[in-house]
Amino acid sequence: MAYEQIQYDKKLFIDNVYFLAKEKDLKIGEIEAACGVSSGYLSRLRQGEKNVAPGADFLLAISAQLSASVDALLSYDFTSATESEAAVLRYLDKLIRETETRKLSWQEDMGGYADTIPVNPDGRTPHPLYLTIPVDGSESEPFYHSKYHPSLFDLVPVKCYGCIFPGERVLYLVQVWNTGDNPSSPGDWTELELVMTGRGLEGPVPLGHTNHEKSSRLDAAMNQLFAVVEDAAVLPQLTPDARAIIDEYLTEKGEAYGSKSE
Repeated sequence: MAYEQIQYDKKLFIDNVYFLAKEKDLKIGEIEAACGVSSGYLSRLRQGEKNVAPGADFLLAISAQLSASVDALLSYDFTSATESEAAVLRYLDKLIRETETRKLSWQEDMGGYADTIPVNPDGRTPHPLYLTIPVDGSESEPFYHSKYHPSLFDLVPVKCYGCIFPGERVLYLVQVWNTGDNPSSPGDWTELELVMTGRGLEGPVPLGHTNHEKSSRLDAAMNQLFAVVEDAAVLPQLTPDARAIIDEYLTEKGEAYGSKSE
């Protein structure tokens, strides 16, 4: 992308740079030197000098220095975010970058109504995002249990993607749909929910979500993450055995398969 040709809020960009530099305890002069620009360049940019305009090379260089994507520097609002919001924005930005570079592998996990979720012989669902509750001496049907709307029992996980993390943990990105059938929450709306489950956690841990009632500073990053995860999840995923077969063929050992006898 030719970043120098797009329109963006230069004040937001430079404010984000100063904010993240302070957070990482980096001196502005050190950043300028590492990015190959003259001393005082960022100060002149902050003051709005007309002849100072960051180009693509500089944007990419400062992105690497601050460990934040160019998109995050140009569009996220770190400076007015709360401490918690800023932490989640950095987390989402890293998830997006590592999904785009295929460092993270996402798989479609589930979707639709609860009866599509397999249950154990005892009637309890094995899925960590579903619950059953006692009803008249027996267990209810398993239902998706939102950490953001715990009182709503009929939210539908339209799309759900899972990503395995170290330590036997799984990160879930879920698009939930409120059908409007619940009197306590009228209306037809959808939200995105990000939840971590797994070993060492007492239950699913909420990490961020969009809010159908009002926009938030997380919305753009959550929606961007959902878009890149959807794209990544449709790509073919190789099993370890399949990868070994391909790697063997692509190495010198594999050249024997294509050799011809004289």
